[in-house]
Amino acid sequence: MNFKKTTIFLFILLPAFLFGQAFVTTWNMDKKGSGSQLVFNVTIGTSALSYSWTSTGSPASGSGSIPANRDGSTTISGLSTTGIVTLSLGTAGTQTQL
Repeated sequence: MNFKKTTIFLFILLPAFLFGQAFVTTWNMDKKGSGSQLVFNVTIGTSALSYSWTSTGSPASGSGSIPANRDGSTTISGLSTTGIVTLSLGTAGTQTQL
């Protein structure tokens, strides 16, 4: 199974949500073994966490949400297998507690 792993730490995400801004990260999907999904650990409170992504490859964009009360591994699938993917977690007004 080819996928990327990262851990998104509380100290990185908490300020983004306290100030109503999305947490944005980029991924180079051209690297060997990248596949078409991102796998990372996240802790989410009682509200779902919305996300969106754009890519310089194809498909060019997508969006969804991560269910509430999640503590552990999360997978976002269906991403471009080439180019740079920009992932945005949460948006202004998100009520998710991490």
